[in-house]
Amino acid sequence: MRGYRLYLAVDTDTGQVITFVLLRGNARDHRLTAVLAARVRGLLGRRLAGVVADSGFTSHAAVAALLAARVPFILGFPRSARVRARLHGLTGQQRRWLQEVGAIRLGWCSWDPRLQLLALRARTPTDGRGPWVYVTSIQGLGASRLAAFYRQRWRVEQAIDELVNGHDLDHLVSYRLHPNRVAVGFRLLARNLAIGLQIHEAQARPAIIREPVAFRATHVDGLGLFHRQRGTLVVTPLRPTGPALWVLPWTSQCVRLIA
Repeated sequence: MRGYRLYLAVDTDTGQVITFVLLRGNARDHRLTAVLAARVRGLLGRRLAGVVADSGFTSHAAVAALLAARVPFILGFPRSARVRARLHGLTGQQRRWLQEVGAIRLGWCSWDPRLQLLALRARTPTDGRGPWVYVTSIQGLGASRLAAFYRQRWRVEQAIDELVNGHDLDHLVSYRLHPNRVAVGFRLLARNLAIGLQIHEAQARPAIIREPVAFRATHVDGLGLFHRQRGTLVVTPLRPTGPALWVLPWTSQCVRLIA
């Protein structure tokens, strides 16, 4: 994002963004990954299955941080010579399991005995790049369950693609970090509310969730104060304005702007 890094926690069922962090481009993944994961796990509790990421995002430092935070994870890593040798040495039965089930465990990780390796077959028979290898801290689940958890990542990728291309998420309003955080936050909030309205109207999760019309913040004009009064969010802008009230029945909330 043109000198910034955006971290998103996405609900893989609806595509809504749970929380986000916008930082300067020199932010370190291994520091923010564990902080954001711990925050989301605090919000969702046991409903959070864990963290998944591809090999372009992970590192030994990120793994160590997630282990220290006790957040379960499945992370992709480049296939080292040792991992390639282990794949080359698969038995015929293991290869059949990989093709039929879609995933097998490869045993313990050589550089950290607390982790196990997981192999996933390629999505299509003609894809010669697989199988892919991942490292996980999750114990006690079969390879097929772990593969199902990991493949939920496609919904996150879809949400990111929709945000970047459909909502112009990389359009910044300032050279300063804080106004850009506000602008990005407004866009994500508007999208979440629009998706929440679809769920409210269907009284359940719709079979198809339509991507909302793009919402763009082009200017952030000062700051404001707010406080919650039961189901009402009372906003006091720093610059005087007229009062207004917006009722959001699908959230059981309303927003009141006071002069």
